[in-house]
Amino acid sequence: MSESYKRYRHPKSVIGYAVRLYLRYCLSYRDVQEILLERGIEVTYETIRAWVYRWGSAMLAVSENAALDLTISGILMKCT
Repeated sequence: MSESYKRYRHPKSVIGYAVRLYLRYCLSYRDVQEILLERGIEVTYETIRAWVYRWGSAMLAVSENAALDLTISGILMKCT
């Protein structure tokens, strides 16, 4: 998956953080843009939309599998 980040201006940690913010907290693209701007990262909301379109489903699949693994192993985790 790291190869798919090759031509992007921002590192994969920033892209992943932006996509996670959007998916986990149900924020708008402009809200995510403001949060990143507060941290000194200039990104347009259209860029965030493209990132979510590109990697959102893969991140959801990974998080659902991780939640399933935690449930199967008997570990209870409270999501806040």
